[in-house]
Amino acid sequence: MALPKIATPFYELKLPSTGETVKYRPFLVKEEKLLLMAMEGGKQKEIANVVKQIINNCVDGKVDVDTLAMFDIEYLFLQLRIQSVEDTVDVNIGCDKCAEKIGVKVDLKKVNVNFPEENQEFKIQLTSDVGLVMKYPTLDMMSGMKPGAEASPEFVFDTISKCIDSIYDEEQIYNDFSKKELDDFIDSLPQEQFKKISEFFEKMPKLQHDINFTCPKCKKKNTATLVGLQDFFESASPITV
Repeated sequence: MALPKIATPFYELKLPSTGETVKYRPFLVKEEKLLLMAMEGGKQKEIANVVKQIINNCVDGKVDVDTLAMFDIEYLFLQLRIQSVEDTVDVNIGCDKCAEKIGVKVDLKKVNVNFPEENQEFKIQLTSDVGLVMKYPTLDMMSGMKPGAEASPEFVFDTISKCIDSIYDEEQIYNDFSKKELDDFIDSLPQEQFKKISEFFEKMPKLQHDINFTCPKCKKKNTATLVGLQDFFESASPITV
């Protein structure tokens, strides 16, 4: 005799990068088990693969998780978490004055992707005749990041090279090049031109939320900015992630 199945509701959201409407359902126990096992292992690549699998399972429609911008993935997963677990999370934030760790409840429904530039330009003109076209980093690009690697030159330059979609001059567009050719191209750039590329990442949309709280110990009024899923869930219990 077949056991009864509980109907799962579907919700809608708009992808921050394109405004495209997608339908999704909450993740189920089977998907939560996959996430918990990946988090227990602690390997960034395994966690990234499970996140992609959960999104593929829960989103109804054609969404290419491999090419979605990192902030789209983070926003999608945040909405899945809201509908699957709860819409708040407790985070521990240090006071700027006394360093006391304060537990602050964050309303996840108020968290959005912040767009520093209303219409970010992907085409960067380096000189009068040479330029390049950028693309946003994906989850796969960021999954190899180790703790503290966000400040390492190796990670920064590797991410930049992976986000260069094509290079062009007055005669043609170059999009079939080796990693060494691309690395040599980046290494040959003057600082002024390299700064233009760095500004692309500074102006890139981010999952971001500001929190205002008063330290109960020293009464200092604090403002903290959470950026990316890790900031929202790094101090949460694994079962609530």
